[in-house]
Amino acid sequence: MASRTSADRHRLVTPAQFDQVREITDSFNLSWDQVVIPLVGGVQGLEMLMPDGKLLIRVPPGKDFEPWYAGLAERLSNMDLSRVKRQ
Repeated sequence: MASRTSADRHRLVTPAQFDQVREITDSFNLSWDQVVIPLVGGVQGLEMLMPDGKLLIRVPPGKDFEPWYAGLAERLSNMDLSRVKRQ
């Protein structure tokens, strides 16, 4: 197993960030099984509906989180989430 580099550790999604994203997805009544939030964040934030109907949310690292998070609900509102199963 490869060891994590310092850069990888800085890209890890914190429990607080994970909870904040879940609060937003919960407000859309999306099933937790249908929302994928990788624990290693991306270089930049991403929200994408996958072919299987799941919603992929890739959290940006560090100081980029707050501005990305501030617009998350609006970006999700503008997406067609009809294929994502509800709770």
